[in-house]
Amino acid sequence: MAKAVITARPGRESWAAEEALDTIYPADPEARLVKTGFPGVFILDTRLGAHEISARYSLFTHAFISFITPGLIEASGPPEPSCLGVLLEHVREYTASVDIRVKARGASKHYRLQSMVARVIRDAGLRPSRGSEWLLSVEGVGSLVLVAVGLRRSCGPSCTLVYVDERLVNIVVESGNLCNTSP
Repeated sequence: MAKAVITARPGRESWAAEEALDTIYPADPEARLVKTGFPGVFILDTRLGAHEISARYSLFTHAFISFITPGLIEASGPPEPSCLGVLLEHVREYTASVDIRVKARGASKHYRLQSMVARVIRDAGLRPSRGSEWLLSVEGVGSLVLVAVGLRRSCGPSCTLVYVDERLVNIVVESGNLCNTSP
């Protein structure tokens, strides 16, 4: 099963959970939304891949969800820098810059994700830029780390989605053991 991290607007957790499930159930009635123990943060378990999750959430306006990170790369612990590097080298074909969003909660705070991501971006020949339409989102929840890279899309008045392109999913799949993931 693929995963996504869904973050609710403050004080709107129950409404955000309802929105998240209403969006995904028609495509995957077996999907589950799991509370993480961190306020406003949920893990979505679904049989859909990162691109399908992105496509599904981009179809609707969400008033109570603030951020959606579909798991293009999923790791128990810090993601493999070489996998992230391969992915970002392909992103360089589309853009020279990428915005960075790193959130670490619980055990993932000890993984030094921010410095690893900055190093991999630099090594891939990209430059960090807050204004870039491309976004690299790294979400750490406990020991689980999800990585998504794609176009920044609005999914509501205060909702942002990392739209994962199908070509990037194929790159992760082709990287196989290097990424050690299930997109």
